[in-house]
Amino acid sequence: MAILDPSDYTVLWLAPLEIELQAARLMLDEHHGTEFPEAKNCIFHAGRMCGYNVIIAHVLDRSYGVAWAASVIGEATIFKNIQFSLLVGVAAGLPNPARKPPIDIRLGDVLVARVEGNDAAIIPYGFGKETENDGFQLMGSGHVLEKTKKVVSSIISTLKLKYGNSADFFLPHYNKIRDKDHQLSGIFMDPGQENDILYQINDDGTEHIVQRRRRPTLLAEIPKPPDQNTLDRRRKRSLDEQSLCIRDNRPKNRRSDNCGSNILPINLDSSTPTSLDEGRKRALDWLRIDQIDRRYNTVKKAYRQTCEWLLRTSEYCDWLNPSHLVEHHGVLWIKGNPGVGKSTLMKFAVRNATNNMEKNMKKAIIYFFFYAQGQDPEKSTVGMYQSLLVQIFEQLPHLQSALDSFDLNTRHNEAPQWSVEQLEELFEQVVQGLGTYSLMCFIDALDECSEIEIRDMMSFFEELSNQAISRNIVFQVCFSSRWYPNITISKGLSLDLGLQKGHKQDILNYIDSKLKIGHDKVAKEVRMELEQRSTRSGLFMWVSLVVGILQRHYDHRGEYGLKKRLDDIPEDLHKLFHDILIRYKHGILTRDMHDKEHNEDELLLCMQCVLFARRPLAPQELYLALCPGASESGFDGMDEADARKLVLSSSRGLAEVTMSKETPKVQFIHESVRDFLLKGNGLYEVWPEVEWRFRGNSHERLKQCCLNYTNMSIGILDGSDLLPKAETGEWIDAKLAAKKAKQRLPFLEYAVESVFYHADTAAGDGVSQAEFFQSFSTADWMTLQYLVRGFTGPVRKRRLLYLLAEHNAANLISRHPEKLFCFKVEDEVWGAPVLAALATKSHEAVCAFMKAHLDIQPPTSHLHGLYKAYCQNGDKQNTIGKSSEFPPNGNILLFLLLTGNELVFAVALASGYCKAYTKFSSNAEGTLLHYAARYWYDVAVRELLAQRAHDGIDTVDERGRTPLSWAVSGGPAIMPRETKTFGRDNPVPLSCAAKQRQKVTVQLLLEQRADKEAADNHGATPLTWASRMGHEGIVQLLLARGAEIEATDENGWTPLSVAVLGFQSSSLKTIERLLEKGANVNATDKTGRTPLSLAVTSQHYRSNVPLLLDPRWGANINIADNNGHTPLSWAKARVGGEAIVPLLQSKGASLTAAETTG
Repeated sequence: MAILDPSDYTVLWLAPLEIELQAARLMLDEHHGTEFPEAKNCIFHAGRMCGYNVIIAHVLDRSYGVAWAASVIGEATIFKNIQFSLLVGVAAGLPNPARKPPIDIRLGDVLVARVEGNDAAIIPYGFGKETENDGFQLMGSGHVLEKTKKVVSSIISTLKLKYGNSADFFLPHYNKIRDKDHQLSGIFMDPGQENDILYQINDDGTEHIVQRRRRPTLLAEIPKPPDQNTLDRRRKRSLDEQSLCIRDNRPKNRRSDNCGSNILPINLDSSTPTSLDEGRKRALDWLRIDQIDRRYNTVKKAYRQTCEWLLRTSEYCDWLNPSHLVEHHGVLWIKGNPGVGKSTLMKFAVRNATNNMEKNMKKAIIYFFFYAQGQDPEKSTVGMYQSLLVQIFEQLPHLQSALDSFDLNTRHNEAPQWSVEQLEELFEQVVQGLGTYSLMCFIDALDECSEIEIRDMMSFFEELSNQAISRNIVFQVCFSSRWYPNITISKGLSLDLGLQKGHKQDILNYIDSKLKIGHDKVAKEVRMELEQRSTRSGLFMWVSLVVGILQRHYDHRGEYGLKKRLDDIPEDLHKLFHDILIRYKHGILTRDMHDKEHNEDELLLCMQCVLFARRPLAPQELYLALCPGASESGFDGMDEADARKLVLSSSRGLAEVTMSKETPKVQFIHESVRDFLLKGNGLYEVWPEVEWRFRGNSHERLKQCCLNYTNMSIGILDGSDLLPKAETGEWIDAKLAAKKAKQRLPFLEYAVESVFYHADTAAGDGVSQAEFFQSFSTADWMTLQYLVRGFTGPVRKRRLLYLLAEHNAANLISRHPEKLFCFKVEDEVWGAPVLAALATKSHEAVCAFMKAHLDIQPPTSHLHGLYKAYCQNGDKQNTIGKSSEFPPNGNILLFLLLTGNELVFAVALASGYCKAYTKFSSNAEGTLLHYAARYWYDVAVRELLAQRAHDGIDTVDERGRTPLSWAVSGGPAIMPRETKTFGRDNPVPLSCAAKQRQKVTVQLLLEQRADKEAADNHGATPLTWASRMGHEGIVQLLLARGAEIEATDENGWTPLSVAVLGFQSSSLKTIERLLEKGANVNATDKTGRTPLSLAVTSQHYRSNVPLLLDPRWGANINIADNNGHTPLSWAKARVGGEAIVPLLQSKGASLTAAETTG
């Protein structure tokens, strides 16, 4: 048989048991065989099902569990393109819908589903522990195995929606194979009632046999998630997705496995929702950024017959050759001085690679050009990853399945705030999934991004290249930058642009084609000198500027003074910029000397606009910023030629209009101009009189430009049909009005959206904004905002403080006279200013509000330290979004708690401005103290106690619990030292602390004279729970205080009985400790079972049974329960019991008794 290609398969189906393997194979539509290279310990059955190429994995030695999983995963790495995996399991458990909240199903001895971050995940059951309210918490050694893939989650959602618990959909799949012969165990039919034993799972995890009528029932796990806003933050909300598993409601045994194993993963073709494609489209839309490739588009293409030398260099040819990947790991780094022409060369390389790519070639070519003059995404690695991923998904659509692994159901249906970690994980998945496809990536201008981000990016790409090499994936990346950041990489090629002969020849070709000064003796001398100086510098930017200067001189004056003009031009690029600006400032280049002052001011304002504008301005916007009165006299727009003349004249050639596909923007001709003005102190050299707070004063001037324009616009628009009717406040046509306003007043949108930004930045640089606070008209600004955004409805009234919060104007907030009123609830969508800041993710504004209140707190207040931590770590728990709404007559303190803003809550409470809200009480959920304690908000609990804001401290909520009973679940971090401040004693807290294995909390409660014999609703005492959880230290503590060692719960179980049933590995020491303290080893429960009888069927029977049979304890080995079962009969009935049957028999267990009662 031909060897199969592992790269063709995309679904891995895990079948631990042979019966599951047989059932799985019967479900395949096609069988491809089992011949794969490198498969040693596993059998990989290949086939096709519903359009998917599927691999069914099974281990040869018929083992299962952790060892089996490790073996399968190790060998399954030969399948490089697996998109998701499926596992079918038969579980020992039953949902209990009557319990509050309903208990879900555990997947037996294998996995547990839980939420990790925002994703559904699975972890080993033995590496965690159940917590209060049926949560599941990782222990120290625990770790997440896998997160649910989006495609699987989508299938589950569809099944729930269409079929719920109906068997009609599942039975045809079962009937398809129920009568098929299985070589080991007959057929897949139901084994019958006699083999279908149901164990009821009690609240504490123990079990008993339930008598029931004959009925086949298979349950799909569908636990309902509670309200996301009201869940325990430490458990990351409850399960919002479940693993794709169908679970039989019987204990795992080989006879009943046959029937359960045939209910397999559902037909993927029929159940995969069409919304999956919609989800991918939405994810792509969220990744996509408008005009993210603006820098690439504005880089001028290479002049004719230039840059082609690159294709012949040894470095570039080696980089292109896949056979040399092992040597350089697919990395090429082009370096050169500022202005040398790196971006032009990179654009040439991108265009050349794209044009030469053969049709239907299995390859993608992607690029990103960092842009320091652009907006944040254009100069950050987050924007880079988003852009690159969109290009990959558009060129190679089959890789969009990588998006399915991300939970994109974000809060309030808002676009996610992508993190570098998320995007790198997604990018890594894409590269690893390339298979036989290749990826070529060009990244330009690393020096125009933060060095910290670039260092992290380079480390990531280096690791990614290593992975690609190990997987035989062709992944090539070409970087370009200045000589910094200086980052060392282990493998890669480097190309110094300034040393390339082809680059120098390009400069000479450019001079020859662009400098048109004739061919006489003077012209030849000028050309020769220019060529010599140009090849020395190697800077295309310098050559371009000098050619322009000489050409203008020749056009105006001919050869007269041409050579002297060249001699006066400095070779240093920064000095050339200085020379251009100084000449213009002093009127050397203007004929009308009386316009000198005007020209100088226009030049300065132009530089300020290009340097400090919130975003690059359009030519019309720059014109109106320089000449705001133009709109008042009737502005009808500018054509492209006029726009370029304006920019060229105002900037003396140092700025240009981009050749953008969309709206043209004004930018410096090169980033080196910005470097000269700011980093090289060029601004102060040209304008020494403005050195003092130049940045702040520049923003102040731009703020004033915005204010002047908005004030003028109100006058122009007053009485026009573009504003709402005065009598009704309604807009005639909001969208049409917005369009007309932007056409008539092109600078209006920028002025409205940026006035707070410039005012805030100026304030941060020390420029007073007192006049701004006094004179700013919020009514006029709101009207204009409604106009430019096309909002409908009456214009809302808002306080300035609320607007500052929305716009993250932290510097203005810190100087605002009413900043302490940030918790004042107003008739607004988000209520209070601080909530507006939280909703708009204005983190700095939130910190400014908090600091304002902490400034009036004593220096010793613990809130100062919490504030610093909040500012550093952010508001990761905050669930308020832009689409959130503050409820009418809502309680701001409760709202802050429910949305995860614990530290803001603490500051609000301490401020004294929220006293009216501390009296909250709900019959269902209790008081604020209940909420804080229930969700383990330790800071909130302590602040409520410190402020004595705890009316109703002794009340119980709908679960019958006091705040103290909730608090002890959180451990000593949340427990007050004096528990009496939490209300009167309650029988629950000590048991809760024992159940949570919180020894320090137990000790604190005992010191406060908590009742050590108090039983919960199930009759379990604190010692019962400590024994059940296998915590020897708490058991010793309680026994030392005289706890009753023979206390029984509702099942008649003693602490020893529940200890042998415990799932903790530490239970053995607990059992031994109880036996040493005199626990009755022959005590029987209500069903007549002894601890030994229970131990035989426990999880740790291999260790528990030998300990109980130690002669020191005097265990009676032949005590039969109420149904006549002895420990030996229980051992023979359980899976794996054969391991202890000989031990029991050697200790005197009667075989006759087992046969008689069995």
